[in-house]
Amino acid sequence: MTACVVWFNGPSSHDWLSAPRWCWEIGCNSRLQDRPVDAVVIYDRQLLGHERRDHARRDTQFYTREAAPGYLAVPGIPGIHAEQSGTLAVQLAVVSGHRDIFIVGCDWGVDRSTVYQYPHASGPVKYTNSQRQVLQRLAERPGVTISVVADQPRDVNLPHIRSVDYQLIMDHHRT
Repeated sequence: MTACVVWFNGPSSHDWLSAPRWCWEIGCNSRLQDRPVDAVVIYDRQLLGHERRDHARRDTQFYTREAAPGYLAVPGIPGIHAEQSGTLAVQLAVVSGHRDIFIVGCDWGVDRSTVYQYPHASGPVKYTNSQRQVLQRLAERPGVTISVVADQPRDVNLPHIRSVDYQLIMDHHRT
């Protein structure tokens, strides 16, 4: 396994919903209602059971921070403490052996909204300094490259890849 797409829930994710699948994909929370993915990561326990499993592929795996009935636990990494579904999904990509990780829909610092309405949402904050640091520390792991797909800078200390370049990567891997 090398490449992986991690779907955050920022509005820019809608730009890629119809893109062909080209590698393993991890979605956060309610992503299944818009796109079938290989794994779904849910951080908030109150959201467990709200995902659209009727839209899941037969082999879709479901994860959360601690094992629960019907969910696997995302394996931990010492010193890294993901505190929301996006960073936990990137952690899953890393511990699953993916080396080239592309984050789609990370709108940190650009848009605080999410494309989904959550019944138990805790507030409008999408990220914190500690979660930016989690992504940076995951990207510092040997052999791991994490890139944010965005044409405008995001508030995260990771390499950014423009949409046109990401499209070229997808096209290259599909041929």
